[in-house]
Amino acid sequence: MDEGLIREIRVNGMKQAQEEDVWIAGMKKYLSGSISDLTQAEARSYGKIAADYEVDEQDLLFY
Repeated sequence: MDEGLIREIRVNGMKQAQEEDVWIAGMKKYLSGSISDLTQAEARSYGKIAADYEVDEQDLLFY
């Protein structure tokens, strides 16, 4: 199998898993600036720890 294809399959699997996890989806919204989609309590909670996380160019969350 092509190495690029294997990488794409792995990345797609990680994206799907992260989209299904409510906490991760919320953190990604916070980091991308879509805080209008969050409650005030959620935004405050994510804001306390957001400096420890980043979203890469493939929209994957990393610690």
